[in-house]
Amino acid sequence: MTNKLALSVQDLSVRFPVRTGAFGQTIKLLSAVDNVTFSLPSGESLGLVGESGCGKTTLAMAIAGLGPITQGHVEIGGESYSDAAARRNRALRRKVQVVFQDSASSLNPRMTIGEIVGEPLRVHRVGTRRERASRVETLLEQVGLRGDYGPHYPHELSGGQRQRVGLARALALDPGLIVADEPVSALDVSVKAQIINLLADLRARDKRSFLVISHDFSIIEYLCDQVAVMYLGKIVEKGPVKDVLLDPQHPYTRSLIAAVPSPRPDEAGTAASSFGELPSPLDPPSGCRFHPRCAVAVEKCSKLEPPLAKKSPKRVAACHLLGGAGMHGATLFD
Repeated sequence: MTNKLALSVQDLSVRFPVRTGAFGQTIKLLSAVDNVTFSLPSGESLGLVGESGCGKTTLAMAIAGLGPITQGHVEIGGESYSDAAARRNRALRRKVQVVFQDSASSLNPRMTIGEIVGEPLRVHRVGTRRERASRVETLLEQVGLRGDYGPHYPHELSGGQRQRVGLARALALDPGLIVADEPVSALDVSVKAQIINLLADLRARDKRSFLVISHDFSIIEYLCDQVAVMYLGKIVEKGPVKDVLLDPQHPYTRSLIAAVPSPRPDEAGTAASSFGELPSPLDPPSGCRFHPRCAVAVEKCSKLEPPLAKKSPKRVAACHLLGGAGMHGATLFD
């Protein structure tokens, strides 16, 4: 491992204007991502977890240059950019590639597999036609597909095979960072395991950095070194995966972990799997955004937003009760 950062995100916010009211006359700002800051060392992988609607994908697309940035900036491989710069900078696009959730809609049905995987090479004018054809065949073999899949079309492949094609396309330009947005959520269990193992093998072999978006802690635990927990557009806890799973500091993290189905129901955690609905990002709660759903919230939680505080050199969490009596023991979710 090296100390070089593959990714650095500083005070990143993404806001969208939304029309509300009976006739759409009122315009409010929906804060999908709110002042997010984190970094990822080169060669490591970071998982983003949280409920649907918490801002994971919006954050990932902003990082990849595929979504807007309202404020803040992103640095990839030592090069910093804002939204406008990302759209213009073709060289920067080579440093980060995306594996999308829906393999069916992310592949052009009018292009062959060979054309899809080779398109990044053609757009960036990498090599001759013969060299690109050879590179495509190698990429398909790397992701577990034979080179003779090149003439086929996406509709001729299974979901798992299409996802392998998406991964081959992401690897074509040899990026330093790959963003995997729920890469296995649309696949059945057996195929899901194959793709997860493939991602793990590629990561171990190439020492490439991954940003993995998922709501499944088991996938994050298997693929990632670190995990960041998002809630209503903010990171509420971040640290090494094993440390966070063994000793979660934020009540929201504890609830997410406790909600994971257990093969041994008699050994399941005491936290309730359901703790109310996610508030609207158009009108987030005051103070700590999680306090209306938190079983241990105190008066301070509804008035003052907690900052991300260091628990150790590698761990941060945003909770007023961090280190207090309410954050430990079996009484947390009684």
